[in-house]
Amino acid sequence: MKQVTEDCTIAVLSKMQADSKGPGMWTAENIEQFTEEQPFLMVAISANIRHAFAALPRSEENDMAAGGALYVALMTYNIIKSAVEAEELENLFAKGEADV
Repeated sequence: MKQVTEDCTIAVLSKMQADSKGPGMWTAENIEQFTEEQPFLMVAISANIRHAFAALPRSEENDMAAGGALYVALMTYNIIKSAVEAEELENLFAKGEADV
């Protein structure tokens, strides 16, 4: 797999900041689309977050931390997805230039 670049990471994070009012809102706005796009991955992420926080008492602070973990997982997925899509575009344009 191609390594994610700093530019790609910054671009994805900048877009999130421009499109949403913080990580919590971004997660809430994107979780449905992510679940439709990657249902089995969402199940795995949710199960791992539940497992990681299972021993902790239920509190607003722990719920916020679990939400933060979900944000990190979804944002990481989006960064990797963007890097893969950029590589696919590069390959597509490289093939097109070879045909000219």
